[in-house]
Amino acid sequence: MKYSALAYHQLSSYDRLKMDPHALDWEQEPAVYKDYPGKKVLDIPLEVKLEPVSLFKLFQPQEIRAQNHPPSFETLGQLLLLAQMLTGRARHANGEIWFRSIASAGALYPSELYIACSGIAGLAAGIYHYDVSKPALALIRSGNPMPVLDGDKASGTPMLTFLISAIFFRSAWKYRDRAYRYHLLDSGHLLENLLLALRAFSFAYELNIDFDDHQVNEILGVDPRREGCLALVKVPFSSPVSADTVEPLESAEGLSRYSQVAAREEMYDALRIVHQESIKVMSGQECRAGDWVRYGLIDKNSWKSIASPVPANEVYRYPEVLLHRRSKRNFITGEPMSAACLSAIISLVNDGFESCSLAAKGLSCGLLVDNVAEMEPGFYAVKSADRSLALVTAGNFLGHMSHACLDQRWLAQAAIHVLLFADLVEVEKCAGARGYREVMLVAGRLGQRLYLGATVLGLGCCGIGAFYDREASELIGMPDQVSLLYLLAVGQVKKSLHNKTK
Repeated sequence: MKYSALAYHQLSSYDRLKMDPHALDWEQEPAVYKDYPGKKVLDIPLEVKLEPVSLFKLFQPQEIRAQNHPPSFETLGQLLLLAQMLTGRARHANGEIWFRSIASAGALYPSELYIACSGIAGLAAGIYHYDVSKPALALIRSGNPMPVLDGDKASGTPMLTFLISAIFFRSAWKYRDRAYRYHLLDSGHLLENLLLALRAFSFAYELNIDFDDHQVNEILGVDPRREGCLALVKVPFSSPVSADTVEPLESAEGLSRYSQVAAREEMYDALRIVHQESIKVMSGQECRAGDWVRYGLIDKNSWKSIASPVPANEVYRYPEVLLHRRSKRNFITGEPMSAACLSAIISLVNDGFESCSLAAKGLSCGLLVDNVAEMEPGFYAVKSADRSLALVTAGNFLGHMSHACLDQRWLAQAAIHVLLFADLVEVEKCAGARGYREVMLVAGRLGQRLYLGATVLGLGCCGIGAFYDREASELIGMPDQVSLLYLLAVGQVKKSLHNKTK
């Protein structure tokens, strides 16, 4: 059996009339922390020494020159904390759960973070796993990984490489075939947090999506049936230690068993096959950007320029905002969202699109506006290239969209819904299933931007990956080849109540 990206997305789509009943097997609830018993552990202090900075300033496109000196272990620890940290806990029928600075569907947290290092002050060469629960680094393979990992010799051997993977059963336990979507969205959340941390410390980085999956998974020692690497981030330093003076990488024997997170894990064919298809490296052919005029939804003269973002009141600054990020659902109607807040939110998406790669150019953004000052309710197209908006259809859509989102009525109380789409026919043509992997990662990155941006503005935000797919697209008239990937609701929330989080 072979799936294209579009075929997988259609197969994993929800249909109101064809939903299979599914009860969670609580005896096989997956562990949300990965542990390497018996491995050397280095504790990370719970302290970040960073001057507060405007999140919106940090998110703006910027050119950073590589630092002359590699980070110390202390700085590396701070980068890891900023990428992902525990921020609060809640109790449920089967125990308690800790929430994190990144969003995750069902609070299942499929993503793992590793470090490949050729040696820095306070940290010997090796492969390390970041345990967010302690927090700590576990040395899982000693020796220099760079001769194997760094395929681009022209760029020089990097000092550090961050590797983000997904453990498949964590999300599949609840979401079954649809879980691969959440693996990618959730890994995108973590990836954006990591890149934001690197920018905050003025580290240059190279994001690599087109790596050799087999080689990287072997280096990490994961079981490729259960876990797979999805993104690499290289921090390009020259090692102060000659590679000849560092021991070669030790064996990965025995490491693969730690990719198993439940006693009995069901393997879903659709998930397994689409991931296998996505292993093929992308061709590099450029995708056409999403084109609302070509889709027949608007006239070419419909676009109106968006005013430059007006400085809005920032309730939190970075990095404090990470501690307050939650998926907030207790939206309230009444006072409309200000034009300044909407402009700031749109700028987050626009600036994020500027960093998109070839496959992700098939991505496009729309807005469902319900309660925004001086703005007519309706469905709007967003064109990031020249920062403009176009009204596609006037009207109140949020109530209908909440119905299409598995009847989650609280969604109708938000001020806006941010919709992220992709022309999966175009993505498939230019990059195959690998392009689907990338476009979903980018959607997750944009989602994390919106979570943090809304928090800074004192607003609530909640991402939705569960909806009746065709019903949601037909509601706003999207053509068949364009699929909704992610919906994020943003609006005023009740400040005095404990917000439901994930």
